[in-house]
Amino acid sequence: MNKTLFFLLTAVILSLAFYDKKQSVHPVQVNFVHTMSQLNTEMNSLQTQLKDLTKEELIQQYFVVRKLFKEAEYLIAYVDAELYETRINESPLLKPLKGVAQKEIHAPGGFQVLDESLFSDTINKEEISEIILKLGRELSFFQKRLQSIKLSEAQMLVALKLEMIRSFTMGITGFDTPGSMHAITDLKSVNTSLITAFNQINIRYQSEHLKELVAHLENTEYSSFDEFNRFAYYKEVLLPAFGKMEAFRIENNIESEEEMHMNPLAYNSKFTNIFSPQFLNKSYFLHVAPSALEQDKIDLGKQLFNDKLLSQNGDLSCASCHNKDKAFTDQVAKSLNFMKDTLKRNSPSLNYSIYATQYFHDMRAQELKNQMEHVFTSPLEFNSTPLEITEKLVNHPTYPSLFKQCFPEEDHPVSITTLYTVIKSYLASLPTFDSEFDRAISDPEVTISQDVINGFNLFMGKAQCATCHFPPTFSGLVPPYFKDSESEVLGVLKDENFENPVLDEDAGRAANGILKEGYEFYANSFKTPTIRNVSISFPYMHNGSITSLEKVVDFYNEGGGAGLGLDIPHQTLPTDKLNLTQKEKADLVKFMEALTDSVYVQ
Repeated sequence: MNKTLFFLLTAVILSLAFYDKKQSVHPVQVNFVHTMSQLNTEMNSLQTQLKDLTKEELIQQYFVVRKLFKEAEYLIAYVDAELYETRINESPLLKPLKGVAQKEIHAPGGFQVLDESLFSDTINKEEISEIILKLGRELSFFQKRLQSIKLSEAQMLVALKLEMIRSFTMGITGFDTPGSMHAITDLKSVNTSLITAFNQINIRYQSEHLKELVAHLENTEYSSFDEFNRFAYYKEVLLPAFGKMEAFRIENNIESEEEMHMNPLAYNSKFTNIFSPQFLNKSYFLHVAPSALEQDKIDLGKQLFNDKLLSQNGDLSCASCHNKDKAFTDQVAKSLNFMKDTLKRNSPSLNYSIYATQYFHDMRAQELKNQMEHVFTSPLEFNSTPLEITEKLVNHPTYPSLFKQCFPEEDHPVSITTLYTVIKSYLASLPTFDSEFDRAISDPEVTISQDVINGFNLFMGKAQCATCHFPPTFSGLVPPYFKDSESEVLGVLKDENFENPVLDEDAGRAANGILKEGYEFYANSFKTPTIRNVSISFPYMHNGSITSLEKVVDFYNEGGGAGLGLDIPHQTLPTDKLNLTQKEKADLVKFMEALTDSVYVQ
């Protein structure tokens, strides 16, 4: 009998050790279901005990729940990204309700809202109870759905890779712990879960690549939120881990995310470095085929970008406001318009402009071609029409043959559509991800000054900059899917007079003409631009009201317009002072200067 039992146990152990991918449920998923069960049990316990807990006890129980959530996060977010982003872990801000024709507001809920509520000066248990109740229902419903879902190893690897991006670009910045600033403890929970999953996957493969990946994650040096070395964490842990993960996928002929979905992604899922020029998928953002990025189209786009022929009176070209030697800005507060007066807003840099899903400071354009169309037709800019521009190009001595060369398959190669395509192609060719910082964080052999490293760590931590300016673009392009662009209400002033602040009157996104964005909470909201090449794209803000990076840092350090005493009920920038030292401010500036692409460095 004992011998029989021994052989039965041996068979079970061997079946786990040599797990067959055709098996119905993978051990990673089994572990995930178990974690979800624990999470729901603890959520129910928190709800039941809430009224009898002191604030301190409530927070301790919340951290128990949060640890389990972070351990399960990578698969919750992968299995149902919309649920995760809109009900489980959404930012605590009012938003338009998606998927409905009428104008409706979506009130936020989930872990971020709970985190902010628990760590406010005074807590409202009824409000917290409602948040926990709704969150518990969502998690419980999600767990029931898991019974009908079976994940492949390829899907698990995608989920794990996305979580590594998410934890770096959002988690360790404090983005989803707005009250507790529990980000580094969260990271430890996340990494513990990832290590477990990688080890379970590797039971069958016994891959050295996965063993080395796990070793890198295990070597993470955790510390306090302010002291955590985010630069070293990426360069010494995540960068080699990404490389080992991709090497494992190739070695074992596992499908990539593109191969699984056969749909274009905003990023290249075969990446090994998020700061690489190849990480983001240019054709995805431009809504063009990869063939549109060929050199002949780029060359024609460059020629037209600089040609004043496109404006009605021949006085303006795209380059009039976007000078290539000035990071495609004009370094003035507001550019001259068609009438020789000034435009309403500052001209932003174009180097990283393609990496967005909405355009203009007020985000009124949904595609880059819509932005170009506005410039071409606006009475204050080119004051022309698509028909007039097309006729000029058709009758030009050289442009028709150049368009024919670029679009030989087109019956009418000169058109407003092909014009948009070649200018997009040119914008896609502009230098990106080639700064001193990019080279240092991407190459183990390249060093950079400690001031820059300190500045990056501040940017990603204490200074809270990266909660809006997300890596790797350091803009409002939201990781890890990079399918949304964000705007923020900062309380931007009319000028640099912080002693007597006056709010700029520009309503921004609330007045962009899009019906579903005409909300009070979008008043004075503007697109979050990239800070890459910011050292030469002055002056700053949508109105060009701040002339130096030092003054920009001062503005944020004071808590924006509301921090300076203005009444801005929907300001999204935290109003508390950052209390940065002079050295910390200087290091922040050093970091931002290190984001200047090499083509602009003398």
